[in-house]
Amino acid sequence: MKTIWIRMMGMLMAGAMLLSLTSCKGGKKKGEESETTAPAVTVTTTAATSNAAVRTGSEGLSFTVTGNGECTLTGLGSCTDTAVSVPAEDGQGNAVTAIAAGAFRSTRVSAIEIPETVSDIADGAFAGCTKLSYISVSLRNEDYRSVDGVLYDAGMKTLICYPGARAEQTLSIPSTVTVIAPYAFSDCSTLKTVEFAGSSEEWKDVDVGDDNAVLANATVSYAKENGK
Repeated sequence: MKTIWIRMMGMLMAGAMLLSLTSCKGGKKKGEESETTAPAVTVTTTAATSNAAVRTGSEGLSFTVTGNGECTLTGLGSCTDTAVSVPAEDGQGNAVTAIAAGAFRSTRVSAIEIPETVSDIADGAFAGCTKLSYISVSLRNEDYRSVDGVLYDAGMKTLICYPGARAEQTLSIPSTVTVIAPYAFSDCSTLKTVEFAGSSEEWKDVDVGDDNAVLANATVSYAKENGK
């Protein structure tokens, strides 16, 4: 009887151990399934968020496609902005690389911003824009630059446009300037004095283009001869 009891106890203990091992193995498997089937976390960016910082410039301007993915700004079109930001591209994705002569003629534009893509500005592009007082240029533009709102080429050798509505009566011109572009001062009436950083002989060599009569009536001083 005692032997039978011992055998029964051994069988019960073995069964309990087997049940315990099975339970632990099943719990681990369940945990593994839960970990592998957990949904992935994804982050999406909406179109509104991604385009929020994109600046397209003034709308309604007129362009002429010139080919090779480029175009020329030819006029104000339906744009009513008085401070015009010329876009780097037209509505069709063509790079704005040029501004045509007379593009802003007879408009009320007071300020113009030129993008980095523009590499060709025709003589007289701003002629007839009598309200214009300031021109700015993107710092990434490799062909043009603005100094106090006056437009020069990047090398400061050509003065391209002195906005006609500027109130200042005195303009300082660096000695690097050798050309005054046609129509650069065509709409200017307030300029009285020019302070040239070079000498009188250097000023005589400056090539002054057409329609810049205001320079002939201005008093010119020469820094090199005044000991500056």
